[in-house]
Amino acid sequence: QLSWSVAFLDQSYQDEEQDDTEQAREDGVDDVADNNFTTPLYLKKAALAYEAAGDKAAALKAYKRIANEYAASVEARDAEKMLGQE
Repeated sequence: QLSWSVAFLDQSYQDEEQDDTEQAREDGVDDVADNNFTTPLYLKKAALAYEAAGDKAAALKAYKRIANEYAASVEARDAEKMLGQE
């Protein structure tokens, strides 16, 4: 019973992650609404979705936008790390 529950949760997570990837592709990084709190968070989610989909250029674009426009955000630290790895 427990293993079935874990498998169900894992599949749900994978489905949600796939939905995020598809949504990021549809919306595009430039279409994210501007808000100092939520925008860097959504851009980071988009970058992770792009990475998962194998679109490194789009992920880097999102990370650069976070680093440049939202440098004071928590997500900017992660974006700087990712940009340093390129």
